[in-house]
Amino acid sequence: MKEVKVVAIPDKFKILINYGSNDELLAEKFAKIGQKIEVYTPGIPVKDQDTGEILGTFDPVIQTLEITKVYPKYSVAQKVVERKESPISRTISPMIKEVTSRKAVELNVNPDQVMEIPRAKDYISIGDPVKFI
Repeated sequence: MKEVKVVAIPDKFKILINYGSNDELLAEKFAKIGQKIEVYTPGIPVKDQDTGEILGTFDPVIQTLEITKVYPKYSVAQKVVERKESPISRTISPMIKEVTSRKAVELNVNPDQVMEIPRAKDYISIGDPVKFI
């Protein structure tokens, strides 16, 4: 199976990945505009403590992006941010906007069992792996 990765960074707003309209990956027949991807740092194996089975890897995500342009052998991906705006707030004041946000909060866990997983770096580099979500 082809390893999809970042192959170029033309500017601060987009990256190029080695996956295009001519490529076939698993159930996806070809790259599509609007398709979400994650650029990630290869992580550590996750092991079932009862069976010893390796369940997969935990891969810290650097950025979640969206494919915005597709070519035969590569695609352009960008970070696309949606803003929710209330029609009422636009009539009252263009400065007032409806904002919806969500954030994860800390769990109450046994601190002795917290894994030391390398944190994802803060930037995307050529060669970083990509997965489709």
